[in-house]
Amino acid sequence: MRLSLIIRNCVNLIQYGANAPLVWERIYVSLAEVTTVILPSDMFHRNETAKVMGGGWDCSVRPLSQHPEYQEICAYFVEGEGQKIKRPETSRWYDHIALYEHLKAGGEFKTRQQLGQAKSQKERGGVYIHIGRNGNPIFGGNAGNHRLAIALLLNLKCIPALLGVVHLDAVKSGSWKRMLKPPVTV
Repeated sequence: MRLSLIIRNCVNLIQYGANAPLVWERIYVSLAEVTTVILPSDMFHRNETAKVMGGGWDCSVRPLSQHPEYQEICAYFVEGEGQKIKRPETSRWYDHIALYEHLKAGGEFKTRQQLGQAKSQKERGGVYIHIGRNGNPIFGGNAGNHRLAIALLLNLKCIPALLGVVHLDAVKSGSWKRMLKPPVTV
C-alpha cells in the first residue's frame, strides 16, 4: 500500500475514530439506492478511496441511466443489439458476457477476495461507490461501469463495492457505516 494511503488511514482514524472510513474498504450497496453517477468533471481516482471531503461534490451528479457505459450494456443485453455493436475481441468484454450469464443463471456477484484478486477484506478494484452527505451511494463512474450495469439490469439487490470518497457529513453522522455489513438474507 502506498505511503499516502497509509497516512490517510491514520489521519482518518485520528480525526473520526470509530466512524473513520478506511482505504479500499469493502461496502455492500443496495442497488435500488444507486441512481446517480458523479459528473465526469468531478470524478475521483480510485486512489482517493476513503478520502473524507465536505462541500458540494456529491451534488454534481446525473442519472445513472445517462451514463454511456450503462447505455452500452443496455443496448447489448436488453435491446438485442449485441450483434450490431462492434466490440474489440478482448478477454475483458468476454468477461462481461460471462458475468452476465453467471448472474442471470442465479450466480453470486462475488467480492474481489472470492475472485482471488484480493487477499484480505479489501475491495481494491471493485465497483467504485462514493457516499454522499446523507449516506446515499453515488456511482464513481470510472471503475466497475459494466459490472454495475449488468447487476442493475439483472435486478440484483446488493453488491460488494469499493468505498470511494465519503462526504464529511456522512462520516460525522456515521450514516455511511450501514454499508459495511452484507445484507441479511431471508
